[in-house]
Formats: sequence, structure tokens, C-alpha cells
Amino acid sequence: MLKKREWDSKFFSKNIWELNEISDKVQYESGLIISKVNASSYEDINKLNSFNFRYCEGELDFEYQLSDSDLLRDSLTIATKGQLPKILDSAKHLYSFSRFREPWFTLAERETFYSQWIINSLLHGFENLFLIDIKDNEIRGFVTLKFDADIARVGLIGVAEKHQRKGVGRVLLDAVKHESVKRGFIKLRVATQLSNKNAVKLYEKNGFELINSFLWFYKLEK
Repeated sequence: MLKKREWDSKFFSKNIWELNEISDKVQYESGLIISKVNASSYEDINKLNSFNFRYCEGELDFEYQLSDSDLLRDSLTIATKGQLPKILDSAKHLYSFSRFREPWFTLAERETFYSQWIINSLLHGFENLFLIDIKDNEIRGFVTLKFDADIARVGLIGVAEKHQRKGVGRVLLDAVKHESVKRGFIKLRVATQLSNKNAVKLYEKNGFELINSFLWFYKLEK
């Protein structure tokens, strides 16, 4: 019912536990306890509230049905290790809509977390594909893909602050659609935060449908 998230705990230098089965019999451990529940699971939500968990963030899952027509879309450049510094620079301050937020995590911790995600994706193979939109030697945006069975999943997607609202997001999504269907996938999925209204609009405008919604609750146990 209560499982320690080993990687998270080590990275943030604090005990982080995940509560998967909500019960009155849970023996809580010291540290940060997190729980992700379906937004329609009212009984679980009420229990978490009664156990003094606090709402942190909502998560929306979107799905796009791929077709052969997506092969006609343009793709992008595959990132290289030498481009890592520019990618990290383009990603600064992009993830303010995140469940890694105050008061549970500091701004510095959040920035470090997403930087490490980029590093792991590009250098250590945590994602299967890392694409960048680059023009005049400047990174305008980037997106990563993970391939599972018959589903391709967007991991990280980001548009550099100075290039936002210029159609770069659509360019990134066109690229992952192209690359996914080229590899024989039939579904493309992406998750975003409930509070990230711009991301929600982007996915809806580009043919993604909402398939599920979740809520994250946190509790600090001393």
C-alpha cells in the first residue's frame, strides 16, 4: 500500500513514499507521501482529505489516433549530445505547471529535476527519441518520445520562452506524430497538468482527445 520511491528519494534527498491503496490501516512513514487517484474516485478523494492530504495538482491524459496521413507531416532533427547545453538553456523556467511545486519542493529543486530528466533522456536512453526544433543555431523547442507496445508516449515537451505562441508547439506535435506512425504505432499519448491551460488548448487543437484525469494529493508526515 505504501511504497518508497527510491529514485525520487535519492534525487531530492528526502523520503518520498507513494500510497497506492487508500485504507484506514496504513502505517505512515516519515517524509513526503504522495497519492495519485482518478478524478472520479470520490471515495478515495474523501478519504485522502480525511487523512489530511492536500491537493497538489491535476493530471490530464490525452490520446491521438495515428493514421498513414501523419506520415505527410514534417519531422525534426534528432538531438545530439553536443546540443545538450543549448537544450538545457532553452528549458529554463518552462515547468512552473508541475506537481513538483511549493511548499513540497523548491523552485531550485524543480528546475534541477527537469534538467536531469533532459540529461537522462538525451545521454542515458531514458527516452527512445529526442527531437529538437532548431533554427539559426537556436533551439526553439524540443520533445521526447517513449515507445511501449502499440503506444508512443510524449515524455517532455517544451517551447523556449522567446518562441512561445509562434506555432512551435504544433511543429513539435507534427514531428512526434510523423515519427510514431513511421514506426508502426497506432496511438500517441501525452499527459499534462490540469493548471497548464495553454498545453491543454494545444493538444485539443491538434486532434488529441481527453481519455482520463487524475488528481495528486500530498502529505508531509513527521
